[in-house]
Amino acid sequence: MFAPSMYTCPPFAWTVRQMSTIPSSNSSWTTGGGRLLVGRDAIADFTQTVLPGAMHESTSSYEPVHVLFLRPDVAAVKVRQLVTGSAGSPSGDEAYEGSPMYVMTKEAGRWVLTANQNTLVVSD
Repeated sequence: MFAPSMYTCPPFAWTVRQMSTIPSSNSSWTTGGGRLLVGRDAIADFTQTVLPGAMHESTSSYEPVHVLFLRPDVAAVKVRQLVTGSAGSPSGDEAYEGSPMYVMTKEAGRWVLTANQNTLVVSD
């Protein structure tokens, strides 16, 4: 059963190897900067190259705010992402909010990320 809940990723909680098992083998991912990544290998390469430096001293939390089942094995999940700075405070230059959309499919009994769009929230 698909059971979205809030989860937190402390610094370096996910290794690139672990991260590369989350997307399906043929998934697409658009980064917050608009870069399109296609396939698990491209996502893993990007993760290996960018995230260790960019997320070195930050913590991310992800809270599903809306889940829409398109079919019993396909769900669109809107997420509120909060990235906090090294002190764990949601303020300062390192902190920001994201609003990702994840399309998840159930494959071999487990939910995987299939089509994903990261979006940064911009202040008015």
